[in-house]
Amino acid sequence: GVAHGGDGNDTLVLGGAPGTLDVSTLAASFTSFENVVQQGSFWSIVGRGEVDLTVDWGLLNVTSSIAGTLQTSAVSDAALIFVGSSGAVTTTDGMPAVVLGGPNTLVNSGVINSPVVASGSDSAILNVGTIISQNTVAITGGAGAQQVENYGLVASGRGTAIDLGAGDARLSLGTSAGLGGLADGGAGFD
Repeated sequence: GVAHGGDGNDTLVLGGAPGTLDVSTLAASFTSFENVVQQGSFWSIVGRGEVDLTVDWGLLNVTSSIAGTLQTSAVSDAALIFVGSSGAVTTTDGMPAVVLGGPNTLVNSGVINSPVVASGSDSAILNVGTIISQNTVAITGGAGAQQVENYGLVASGRGTAIDLGAGDARLSLGTSAGLGGLADGGAGFD
C-alpha cells in the first residue's frame, strides 16, 4: 500500500524495534512526507535511492548507496550514523552528506562523496573509509570541541580537506591515513 502525508509539513517517523528502510521503494510507498526522522534504537538503510533523514536517537546503519543528507538532531546526545563498507552517501544539491548536530558520532567505513559538517559540540568522526568533497572542505567543524580520527582518506578538490572550526578540537591520524589537502585546526586550543 501507499501512505500519503497530505498537505502540510508531514513527518515519517522510524521508531520502535529495529527496522529496515528500503530507499529504493520509499518514494513510491510514502508520498507527501517532507521529513523522515529516526526515533528508534537501530535502523538499516538498504536499496539505492534518495532520502534526507534526521536521527533523533539510535544507530542508523547505511548499507547501500543513497543520495541525500543524513543528520543527527542538535538536541540529541545518543545518535550515531554508521556508513558500512558497502555504504555510500552523496548529495547532488550542494548540501552536506552528513551533519552532526549535538554531541553525536559518525563512523564511516564506506564512501562519503560530499561534505561532512560536525557543527555539534563534542561531536566525533571516525573515518576508516573515504570522505571526499570536490567543491569545498571535506570535514568542517563548528564552534564546539570536535574529535576527528582518520585511518582512511579525507580529501578536498579545493585545498583544505579538514577545517576544525573555532572550538578546542582534536585531529588524530593513523599510519594508514591519507589526507588530500590541508588540515586547519581553526581557532581554539587544538
